[in-house]
Amino acid sequence: MIDPAVGAALAVVAGGLLAVSTRDARLMAVGLLVAIFASPLVASPLPDPLPLAAWGIGAALTAYLVWASARARSLESPGSAIGPTAAAAAAAAAFIVGLNVKPVDPLEGPVAQAVGLAILVLALVPMMGRDVLRLGLSIVLLTLGLVLLMNAWVGALLPLTHYTLVLLIVGIGGATSVLIGRADGADGDLDTTGSNS
Repeated sequence: MIDPAVGAALAVVAGGLLAVSTRDARLMAVGLLVAIFASPLVASPLPDPLPLAAWGIGAALTAYLVWASARARSLESPGSAIGPTAAAAAAAAAFIVGLNVKPVDPLEGPVAQAVGLAILVLALVPMMGRDVLRLGLSIVLLTLGLVLLMNAWVGALLPLTHYTLVLLIVGIGGATSVLIGRADGADGDLDTTGSNS
């Protein structure tokens, strides 16, 4: 029988990979939803039910904000700059490294550390581009990766810390949505000016 933490870990990495490699914003939002929702399930011990519920609500809200902001782009976004195969290979390598290194003693969660490193690697590639949607997505994944590393190195987080982190992630999704709307409005203004000339 598979360990629930390992199953959650695979779900987080798969969700992150789907989010950074797909061109369809609906799938991107689904990947983000899975990655955010499954990330607290990697922790050992599991958070209390209220923080878990907060993560579920935050995951749904963040995914919706990303999807809603991308609707104006006909649900399309440039895919991964390195391709899904290379992104998966980089994430797998980071996951293996995370399982085999011990930067602190005692290491509270080697699986959480492995997932955190894999998510950080997945977050790096979209940060190099100029696409606002991809940049916002990478910042969400970067935050998730750092949360998982903090959990692995420090141990169980306080409930208030969980609520604060959920609010931060939702705020990043909201800021991304606002910036995409402004970018689309600016493009529309430029197109209107060009058509009048």
